[in-house]
Amino acid sequence: MKSSYTYLIVFLVFTLFSCESKKSNDTKQIDKDGVFQAVISHSAGDSWSSSDEFLPLPMNIVDVNGKDVFLLSDREKVGNSIGIIPLGAVKLIENDSIKTYVLAIPSDISNRRIDAEGFDEFSTVYSSAKWIVEQYLVNRKGNGLVKVKSWENEKTAINYLLN
Repeated sequence: MKSSYTYLIVFLVFTLFSCESKKSNDTKQIDKDGVFQAVISHSAGDSWSSSDEFLPLPMNIVDVNGKDVFLLSDREKVGNSIGIIPLGAVKLIENDSIKTYVLAIPSDISNRRIDAEGFDEFSTVYSSAKWIVEQYLVNRKGNGLVKVKSWENEKTAINYLLN
């Protein structure tokens, strides 16, 4: 009987220590500086989709948790990983549904062309960049098919990416 318990204990210990710990690949986490890790899915100057025949992207698009984020920076190579900081979000009405897109800047200061601390500064100091993004989104699918519902601050953008 004693040897049965010994085998059982050895088996349980072996089983516990031989289990592979599952590494979390969850990119939903934001670090202490408010930085998300993202991957470039479309470079600035490229087409976003086949329906965008005449209007190339004025920004890079990165993927964060399966959501498209507009990265306001120089052209980046597709597939590159980059840290981003959300600045705000735009909500669009398209085909009677609401779509949300986040605007972000690179976390690396040397890669920034826009150095805003948040949405308020972005929308005032860099109002022309905001206007360009808005005009691109409203007109890329044709006149009158997409409308801006609202612009939101960086807290809304972060919450959208985390959910």
